[in-house]
Amino acid sequence: MTHLVPAAQQMIDQIGDDVEVLDDVDGFGFARSIRLSPAAAKKYGDALEAMDDERIAHMVKSSKGLRITFVADARADHTDPYPIDEVQAVLDEPQ
Repeated sequence: MTHLVPAAQQMIDQIGDDVEVLDDVDGFGFARSIRLSPAAAKKYGDALEAMDDERIAHMVKSSKGLRITFVADARADHTDPYPIDEVQAVLDEPQ
């Protein structure tokens, strides 16, 4: 059974079912990468990029969606909610 780092699980809990856990398991048996579906990537991608969260090592957009890889240190253990809705509200404000 693949275990997710807590930061990845927190993101899945907030975004919902449009997330795939990738089988890239580290030496401790934890998956650190997930992929948002193309629809979820379109909906959340700009907000995730704008929030520049320290738990996220990098993100890569492709035709398959948005791959998110979490850091390989203790920051990935943090389960504070991501400010996705707040960041999206700022991005949606008229300029």
